Amino acid sequence: FFFAGGMASTSSVPLICSERPQYETLQICSKEKAHNRCNGGIAAVSFGFIFLFVMTIFRGVFGDTAQALFVNLKPVTPLIPQGMVARSPVRAAAVRTAAADPRKKPMDAIDAMANGKAGKPKTDKKAWPLGLRDSLLERAKEAGFWRPMGVQRRAIQAALAGKDVLIHAETGSGKTLAFVLPTIQRLKPDVPFQALIVVPSNELAVQTAQVTKKLWDLDTDPVGLVVAGTGSPKQQFEQLRRKQPPIIIGSAKQLQQLLEPQPHRGTLLANLRILVLDEVDALLPPRPRELIDDAIKKQKQKAWEAADKIGRNKLKKKSFLERDIDLDMMKGKDRRLVEMKPTQKLLTYLNLRKPRMQLICATATAGSQLLGFLNMKSQKYNSFEKMKVISSEPVAPRTKGLRSRGVAGVSVPARIRHEVILNPDKDDHQKLLNIVDVYYHDAPHSVLMTVGNTESVNGWVSKLRGRGITNAASLYETMGFGPDSDRATVDAVEQLSKHQELQQRFEQKDGDPLFIVATQMTCRGIDLKGVDVVYITALAKNTDEYQHLAGRSGREGRVGKAISFLDQDEVYGMMQFKRELGVKLKMGPAELIPIDALGPRTI
Repeated sequence: FFFAGGMASTSSVPLICSERPQYETLQICSKEKAHNRCNGGIAAVSFGFIFLFVMTIFRGVFGDTAQALFVNLKPVTPLIPQGMVARSPVRAAAVRTAAADPRKKPMDAIDAMANGKAGKPKTDKKAWPLGLRDSLLERAKEAGFWRPMGVQRRAIQAALAGKDVLIHAETGSGKTLAFVLPTIQRLKPDVPFQALIVVPSNELAVQTAQVTKKLWDLDTDPVGLVVAGTGSPKQQFEQLRRKQPPIIIGSAKQLQQLLEPQPHRGTLLANLRILVLDEVDALLPPRPRELIDDAIKKQKQKAWEAADKIGRNKLKKKSFLERDIDLDMMKGKDRRLVEMKPTQKLLTYLNLRKPRMQLICATATAGSQLLGFLNMKSQKYNSFEKMKVISSEPVAPRTKGLRSRGVAGVSVPARIRHEVILNPDKDDHQKLLNIVDVYYHDAPHSVLMTVGNTESVNGWVSKLRGRGITNAASLYETMGFGPDSDRATVDAVEQLSKHQELQQRFEQKDGDPLFIVATQMTCRGIDLKGVDVVYITALAKNTDEYQHLAGRSGREGRVGKAISFLDQDEVYGMMQFKRELGVKLKMGPAELIPIDALGPRTI
């Protein structure tokens, strides 16, 4: 230190006292100041030499003691007496930590814990989040869920804290488990009708009820299942009131019919604490604002023409709302787009109650318009808080060019291959022959075939059986919803057992081949893990719908395939899906591909 200061002071004299013009104008030094600084530097260097001389003599006389005192200088660590009690809990915990581990010095442990740098256990990112009871985790492991995925862990953690959650993750990422586990955990014992889980289809309701029963860790029966074929709304209400289940699961249409009478709502919604909307974008599709405004305008004009003078004065003060629209004035597609969907009517029933409850939603496709609507509902139901969007990285690495979509940047799984087989326009017979040829050529073990929502599933099954695919069957009847199904019980034992049997058949590759046919809406959310390939016989109505249909294969990291059997004029829509999703698409035969559908080519 002395050498450095002295040499710096001495060497700075020529610089400061230079004769350069810029230093002359500043007038920062004089000859006297330079002389004093030079003398100080020489004195510091001299003192450094004297100090080294004294240290050398001292070490020669006292030996290693001098080295320990002057060279290896360390702070002395005070020892805390055993009977001494620290004043703060942090210091007390540090003392106990230091006593348990003799390698740690007491004061070091105290300082580290006081500063928040120690004493915090490292969290295992692959472990289940805190807050789930041990018995519930044991049931999850028995069901085959040993460790949670990233989206499951974060969603469970947020839901256990009572937050409103939108689980926005790719298909096959385990969204059902992510909302069922915290729902079970947050239920109060011996209180009926605490949770309501709404899904788009009867088949998905049965699947969700099956997962809930597998995870249920208490002695009571957890689920009241409300689906088609289980009795009239009055019979379903009587069964639910007698059974008193803590969770009600059902399709949106059946639940809306069940809760339409006022007495039913008063009983089944009295203790409601948790509302789950699975496949929320299908439950709450966007309604065209232009059609709604036009219908309101026509309704107001009709009421104005039919009213007298006094009535017109009242109409000037009245504001027409969506519920005032007379649907009888509209026909066809416009009426279907404008009229309220069953889930929207359910939310209207909840608005009349003005409850305070938790809202959990799940989907693989969610846009900003849907998120804005859910935020509005979340602020109404849960203390003015917005929804927490939970997403995760894809299970497989992203393919080059694969585009993320939705409010959380979710993309179609990269492990799914996409293919299109064309046939001449409106030639259904040729489309059937193409399906049969591809099936016998590829020989997959399990096929899930989707048809248009307005097409007859049983008609397609008959055609396939007539062409030699005798194992073709409809999903509706395979899951126990046929004409011989149980019609008078909310337990739906037959449907639950048939669904479990179907899942086992899909997972067992050494059994009989499977060929299941269903509509596009029925397939929404269905989790059949062993599906080898999905046949799509009608162009999806939008990119989100195609993403859901293709996602029925390639579940939980498996390799999947989606083959679309389309007409020539449907190629343009498929190319739009390709551009928006960024997927690779194989198309043939080449002679049927319109040239302008492939876009501009570079020569």
